[in-house]
Amino acid sequence: VLTGKHFTGARLEEGYEPLFGDSYWKVHMDLTEEGRSRYWQFSRDHNGERLVFLLGKEVMICPQMTHMNVGTLTIEQFWVKADAERLAASVNRK
Repeated sequence: VLTGKHFTGARLEEGYEPLFGDSYWKVHMDLTEEGRSRYWQFSRDHNGERLVFLLGKEVMICPQMTHMNVGTLTIEQFWVKADAERLAASVNRK
């Protein structure tokens, strides 16, 4: 659905989950116009399904898709900061 060329950049944001008393990280990934269009079209028929993010052959995270027209895709609740940093770095160095 989306590849590295469909993103223009990424940044991290720290969140806090009071139920677990722990921090988590969000990765905000900016989409190109083509990436935004592809996500919108694909999520229309797959709303509520999971979208797998791979780095190489490793599954990073599988967030649930929400059908919407977005310029920035936010992937959240990385419990390991290093994983969130790896995904953001991958997008930023493409």
